[in-house]
Amino acid sequence: MAKTVKNIFDEKVSLIYEYNKKSPLFVREANTEIFANNVEKAVEILRQGLRLFPNYPTAYIVLAKALTMLGEYDEALSSYKKGCKIINSDTSFAYFEKEVASTQKQRSAFGRITRRPLTFEQDFSDEIDSLGGDGANFQKLEKTFEDNLGELAERISAVKIPAPSDSIYKEEEEESDFPSEVKIASETLAKIYVAQGEFKEALAMYRRLIPKNPLKENYFLEKISELQVKYNLD
Repeated sequence: MAKTVKNIFDEKVSLIYEYNKKSPLFVREANTEIFANNVEKAVEILRQGLRLFPNYPTAYIVLAKALTMLGEYDEALSSYKKGCKIINSDTSFAYFEKEVASTQKQRSAFGRITRRPLTFEQDFSDEIDSLGGDGANFQKLEKTFEDNLGELAERISAVKIPAPSDSIYKEEEEESDFPSEVKIASETLAKIYVAQGEFKEALAMYRRLIPKNPLKENYFLEKISELQVKYNLD
């Protein structure tokens, strides 16, 4: 049976993640594991990734959903709370809190755990800002991602991923050698780079975002100027 564009996309993401465990794509890799019913492995991937990217709200949301699937409701609520705090949305947390309570009630009634695959949200925190942080609009967010998945998958599927090497690399070599083609331009990634102290990467990302989203050119130029002045960058 021929592979779909989404299958190719998932495989490429897995290869990228295998090559560089520090990639922000760890959330997408975790979601792939959830689709394969490997929820425990997904939780492990997400927790490892959050040690590197502690300000990544999408990761907390997906982790919370995975923990809910495992019946770890208290931990799920804690993860939801952290993610919603980052995006400053009490409304979203209230929505998720009701969702967890509803799931717990249903499982108590039927006495079983149903594992439902998740839908990954691209640029989650940025989209939430535009939706006003309303948890009830998350279905709209998921639909937006699905509509753009084909184009995104085709772009990533064309990337040639180098085979993993058995050699031991220094951390800085791993970061600099990672193929630039697979770094998808997004404001979320730019924010992650800033949070991790990778200011040159953040600067490059904001520059790439200008032609991608010309309506926000002034905003991106302000971010670029802030980084240049604060960290003495060119």
